[in-house]
Amino acid sequence: MLEEIIKMPSNTYYNLPTAKKDKIFNIALEEFTKNNYNDASITRMVETLKIAKGSIYQYFNNKKDLYFYLIEQASNKKLEYISSNVKFETSDFIELYKQILKIGTKFDIEYPTYSIFLSKVFSGNHDPFKNETIDSMKLMSDNYIKNLIIQARDNGQIRKDIDIELIAFFLTEITTNIGRHIMKKNGINQEKLVSTIKNDTLNIQIEKALDDTLELIKKGILA
Repeated sequence: MLEEIIKMPSNTYYNLPTAKKDKIFNIALEEFTKNNYNDASITRMVETLKIAKGSIYQYFNNKKDLYFYLIEQASNKKLEYISSNVKFETSDFIELYKQILKIGTKFDIEYPTYSIFLSKVFSGNHDPFKNETIDSMKLMSDNYIKNLIIQARDNGQIRKDIDIELIAFFLTEITTNIGRHIMKKNGINQEKLVSTIKNDTLNIQIEKALDDTLELIKKGILA
């Protein structure tokens, strides 16, 4: 996890009033969403927050710590959103996985800044720590999906002769890259996807991409 790679915020930060912590987080998230890592500016953040620059370094050791904290919190928020909206009472693993994909898309609509930030991090563009960040994000998703796979296998829905790690890797790659496929096919970027995703035509294409993905998982590619 990210906390194993980087030192998380100080107790001074955690002891701040919730409203102040939220403001710092949101301003920082916006700064790193609008700019790549090297161009993101602590100075701009503190000017917007109207606090001394030294205050940030009372909360975070450095810019990298702040960046990794944002990644961890944004990733957790998406996973928690999915968990709180998935109907786990369904016994059909494919239906459950489809819910996860669709709810992930719904998260992107409701929390566009989080979505764009995570997409930029995952793309690795202009990120000097891309190996660390991408591996950590995949690990979080991988662990989440792995638990669902184990339950489905125990219920007899998934073959027991295939390694769980391989299945989790395969599904994690799909989960984290299906959005890229949709964007590439439609000639749009993450910002455009989030702003136009309520478009009926695009929604139909997203639904079809999800259905085709699930059909591929169920039946494979052989005719």
